[in-house]
Amino acid sequence: VPPSLATERNEEMQKQKQKRCQESDQCFRVVSYNMLADSYRHFWDHIFPYCAAETLRPERRLQLCRQEVQTFNADILALQEVDAIWYKDYWQPQFEMDGYS
Repeated sequence: VPPSLATERNEEMQKQKQKRCQESDQCFRVVSYNMLADSYRHFWDHIFPYCAAETLRPERRLQLCRQEVQTFNADILALQEVDAIWYKDYWQPQFEMDGYS
């Protein structure tokens, strides 16, 4: 997703959240996101034949997932299929910088 499109989508999501939160002072956004664990990589060619090989490389895929997760601007974030090594080395530091605990 190009940065301009991600920013545009984030702005639209913020507008939607604000509109919904006007009705209640107790409003929050919950996001559940699948990171596609590397341990399932051997299935990806069959499941995602339309994806360029470059986007399935962990280094690129993690960047794209990070961009998506930031765009959602979640108050509560639940992740699936997060490889332990990527969580420790990549996601945990990123989330700490974003204010998640």
